Amino acid sequence: MLEPSWVRIIGKSHIPHGSDYGGTVIDTPERRQPYGNRAKQTLSDLTFKKPVAVKFVDIDRYQRIVGRIYVDNLDVSAEMVRVGAAWVYRKYAKDQSLYKLEDEAHDLQES
Repeated sequence: MLEPSWVRIIGKSHIPHGSDYGGTVIDTPERRQPYGNRAKQTLSDLTFKKPVAVKFVDIDRYQRIVGRIYVDNLDVSAEMVRVGAAWVYRKYAKDQSLYKLEDEAHDLQES
């Protein structure tokens, strides 16, 4: 079973069919942690059975692709942060706009 910040790539892709794309510039709670199911459902709502594009950022220590996920023109990684379903994975995220979205989501949760 995939963790909430993972996407399984199937169909036509430069990534091998059935690959688990596990590295992103965001991080989410794991399934059994608080809000893990919410994060998984949010990612599923944004990506399930939709064509995705992955913008390469790096390779992680497990040799997985790290990147940003897009569906059409929607930056799924940024949307997950914006709605409070994920936080920025500081090791890989270089885009400062992600940090601003994270701060705004945090401020909304506190109010």
